[in-house]
Amino acid sequence: LLKDKLIGDKIYNSQFPNYYVTRNLYFGTAYIEPFLFRKSWWELSVPFEAGFGTTKLRYYYQLTDEQFDIHIKHFIPTGVGLSLSLKLPPGKTLKPLRWIGINFLGGYRYDVDEHEWNTDYDGAFWSISGAIFLDRVLDDYRTWKHKKDGSNNSPIGTPSETSPNQKP
Repeated sequence: LLKDKLIGDKIYNSQFPNYYVTRNLYFGTAYIEPFLFRKSWWELSVPFEAGFGTTKLRYYYQLTDEQFDIHIKHFIPTGVGLSLSLKLPPGKTLKPLRWIGINFLGGYRYDVDEHEWNTDYDGAFWSISGAIFLDRVLDDYRTWKHKKDGSNNSPIGTPSETSPNQKP
């Protein structure tokens, strides 16, 4: 959900006096992210995305804050980008530190229905965010589970632990 306040002016629409518009943007996308390179401390991938969204535009008179109109527009965002993730190298570091990193993403988003709804959401984008590397979490979980199961499956009563009444 993204919200902002847009200022309108009678220059753009002589039908209404000075007004402002609030825009609520709701959208979701699904994506696939094939990797180009996966190294111990970084990975490079190309995310492709597609989704669906809705924009609610509410028009208000600037002097009275009275709403006088509402428009709902739909859009279909698609995009492609380049993602670089940096992570701590595997080793003897504290396990949870190995699971986190930082991600840099840049790309271009295109609205398939731009010509019909005039949403003006096409354009370049970038982001910097935290990252959690689920593959490392799963690897550490599997290692922990294997060690735990290995100790439970060990044979009971090795020769040095046999009772004196037992014959070898």
